[in-house]
Amino acid sequence: MAKPASPTDPLRADALLAGVAAPAAEQLLAAAVAARLHGGAEPLHALRLALRRMRAALAICRPLLSARRYQLLRSDLRWLMAATGPARDWDVLLGETLVPLLPATPEPGQQALLRLAETQRQRARRQAGAALSQPRSRRLLAELELLLAQCRDPSLLPQRRAAAPGGPSLATTVGGLLERRHRQLRRRARDFQQLDGEQRHRLRLRIKGQRYRAELLADFYPGAAASAYVERLKKAQDRLGKAHDLEVAGLLLAGLNCRSELSRRFRDRLREQCVRLAAERQAAQRRPRLGPKRAPRFWR
Repeated sequence: MAKPASPTDPLRADALLAGVAAPAAEQLLAAAVAARLHGGAEPLHALRLALRRMRAALAICRPLLSARRYQLLRSDLRWLMAATGPARDWDVLLGETLVPLLPATPEPGQQALLRLAETQRQRARRQAGAALSQPRSRRLLAELELLLAQCRDPSLLPQRRAAAPGGPSLATTVGGLLERRHRQLRRRARDFQQLDGEQRHRLRLRIKGQRYRAELLADFYPGAAASAYVERLKKAQDRLGKAHDLEVAGLLLAGLNCRSELSRRFRDRLREQCVRLAAERQAAQRRPRLGPKRAPRFWR
């Protein structure tokens, strides 16, 4: 691996490729194989984590890629995230959200409802598996294999037009990306109490993206500032997550077509509980703490 550059030694292309793009590509390639072979909750979760990290790495390394290649990778990564989303939603519902809400002694209609939900989960998993076998996924993985080879030997990268003399360095460009995203998060969090559930969810996704970008770059900067920033983002992300999971649970339960009256009644009670708890969590949420406006940023 190329030695990371320090803030006083501007980021080099070889260091950025080896320290950011290569690990993200390796993780995604391995996760895609595991998800295709096994297809369970953990491999799927690992795949989606790897997809998000690869998207963060792509944003960081954008100056090193052609516009066409960047847009192609970005589009395919977003497509695969969307294709695997429903399966992850059902996994969270059955494996996390409903677990503390179900009565210790099964009620009438409970087992029928859970069997129906499991059927929907298996259907969503098959759809996710089918997406991983589609030509678009194969194209994405082949492109990642090529990118990984080029990360290991940057001379294989297509030659790009040299930067204009006196133009911004790579360190300045990457730091500018982090600074812009940080300021956008602060602006969106400023009116947090006025945001609805969907807007808060989008804010959480943006916080998550910034967290992954910071994690991927942390080794390039000495000291504890990067780790402290990542930890602050992680706490903000976690606080916003539970309410959204409950909202999704309510929507998924509402879509279950129960055949018996008993299972419909149990579904409705469970759904009402999810909606109520989501509203309570929303009301209790406070503006995410992203750091004082004038606090030093680790990338400066």
